[in-house]
Amino acid sequence: MRIEDVPFMSGGAPLVGHIAELAEDRIAFMRRVAGEVDRVARIRTIGHGVFVNHPEPLQEVLVEKARSFDKSRMTRWALYPLGGDGLFTSSGDLWRRQRKLMAPLFHPAQLERYAADMVACATRAVGSWRDGEVVELARETTRITMGVAGKTLFDSDTFDEADELGAALTVALEWTADHAPSFSSIAHLVTARTLRDLGELGRSRRLGELAQRFEVPLVLPGKDGRALREAVAYLDAHVQRMID
Repeated sequence: MRIEDVPFMSGGAPLVGHIAELAEDRIAFMRRVAGEVDRVARIRTIGHGVFVNHPEPLQEVLVEKARSFDKSRMTRWALYPLGGDGLFTSSGDLWRRQRKLMAPLFHPAQLERYAADMVACATRAVGSWRDGEVVELARETTRITMGVAGKTLFDSDTFDEADELGAALTVALEWTADHAPSFSSIAHLVTARTLRDLGELGRSRRLGELAQRFEVPLVLPGKDGRALREAVAYLDAHVQRMID
């Protein structure tokens, strides 16, 4: 099947297609995808956007023909300030090397140990609650998640710092969510694609290298940018302490 053979989802505004709907209420849009898309469908945007909503094509994309697919440039652009050239943003040979390094962490025997750690972290959190107390569910689940991540990935007790870790991670992920479908990201990626096409046409290595620079945020301006930089710096420092 060619990309041109995949049907479009309904709707979509002029010029920006489904991007405006996706940016306005992502959860509502994903619900519409789940209800409308039987197997695969395209969304109207700059470039190609395809949703897969069935186990069989997902198996094909993620397992059987994984080498034929790559992460979207939008994903890389949005996650780069938090993940750099990590497993969630890399591709090709770099991604395969990183995946090989991470694979032992997800061996079935390891997963059994993780289950015990997850239960222990959840039990510890629930044990701190008191009868009649009102708790903020989002905060408590984030604390448990941070505790589980620290214990399973680094064998480190992060429970007492879970609030700070959770707050920093929330800042970073909110920036990602807000800016992934933004006009800034679209402008960057259109520029990158144009430079890449010109580079290939003129066989210019310099244009190709310049295109790669536009595939990630060049600056992080404003209040949100400062908050993101501070959050990532805090997370980096904490992870480094656990490694050391």
